[in-house]
Amino acid sequence: MSQQRQEAEYVLLLDTGDALVGGGLLGDRTQGQAVVAAMSLIGYDAMALGPKELSLGPDLLRQRMQEAGFPMLSANVVLRGTEELFAPPTVVLERGGYRFGIVGLTRPADGSASGFEVRDPVQAAMRYVSELAKQVEIVIVLTNLEYQAAFELADRIPDIDLVIAALPKAIPQQALQAPQSGALVVTADQPSPGHTGRRVGRLVVTVEGDGRMRLEAWQSVAMDGTIADDPQMDELLDRFRP
Repeated sequence: MSQQRQEAEYVLLLDTGDALVGGGLLGDRTQGQAVVAAMSLIGYDAMALGPKELSLGPDLLRQRMQEAGFPMLSANVVLRGTEELFAPPTVVLERGGYRFGIVGLTRPADGSASGFEVRDPVQAAMRYVSELAKQVEIVIVLTNLEYQAAFELADRIPDIDLVIAALPKAIPQQALQAPQSGALVVTADQPSPGHTGRRVGRLVVTVEGDGRMRLEAWQSVAMDGTIADDPQMDELLDRFRP
């Protein structure tokens, strides 16, 4: 990631969630603590809560959110039996003099998430995208919704500029544009048990003077042996390894 920051003047580092547990031994053994520490060291700007995060339960997940050096977002997860959103629904980040509004949407779990209720993501998006669009130049939806469902959402709701989604049947080789709305839709990884996080997406855009976003390049980058290990990350992870 340090290389990406050197190559680009302005960087946003975002994650669609299902990241803390369920993807590898170290995250599961530490109940997400090691992953939160690693993501904070890398300098993540935001992530969306996924069903795997919800599996930690309200108390432990709240602790992980407090430990994180970045916001974990969800506009459609409430504490069961209440109308109270569990996490911030949005965050506004500034880069290069432009305001980027980010909405987090959580995929409904296959089973019930103890202590949580996952509301309709489309209804949540309609509300919060509309609110954000009045405050920012660029609206990004960050979600672990399955890729096709996210693409349909992007085309249905006005004012979305970019959707970062998850769970494709096959990794698209290019950024796609929703035909009605014009929103860009990308996804970088096709996770499997024990193999989550093997790829990272690199999206390069130019923000025009009127706030429109123009696609320059998109790539799904394999995190393989050609990328050198970071000494600070090795030192951090050694603290959590048996």
